[in-house]
Amino acid sequence: MKLLIQLADSLVEKGHLHANDIKQWVAAVDNRYKDFSSRMDKYRCDLEGALGIKTNDGLSLDRNSDPSLENKVPRDVEAAKGLNEEQWKRKRRRE
Repeated sequence: MKLLIQLADSLVEKGHLHANDIKQWVAAVDNRYKDFSSRMDKYRCDLEGALGIKTNDGLSLDRNSDPSLENKVPRDVEAAKGLNEEQWKRKRRRE
């Protein structure tokens, strides 16, 4: 989503032929995402209430809702990158 917004901003800044349409679509997608996020937050709160789980944090609309994911993702990406490099090295050795 963030990349889409950056690309759209870049096209608009460069004076793309369809700049106005791009702006409208970006706004529409952003509004749909915010609507979706708020509905999911409501569902989560309802479910947690039904299960008796108490939390004090809500879903953030800035797409950084779970800080623990931020800590996990780089490690997983690094591990996957290392794994891919190992596979590539093995393949090169076989050739």
